[in-house]
Amino acid sequence: MSRVAYLRQQLTEVFQIESRGESSWWVFCQPLAWDGLPLPTSRPVFFTRNESKARAWVEARQAR
Repeated sequence: MSRVAYLRQQLTEVFQIESRGESSWWVFCQPLAWDGLPLPTSRPVFFTRNESKARAWVEARQAR
């Protein structure tokens, strides 16, 4: 008898874009727990002065 394991890609992090002042856009990464719920901590991973660049960075990161 053979065993087959089906692996599905699971999200491990969530990105949030926040505006903090004029021309200041921060992307924060919040990891997810094993059950899919967000953990209480987040960290900044990207800064730009343009919202469209922040969105493009997140989209590029999620496409991996």
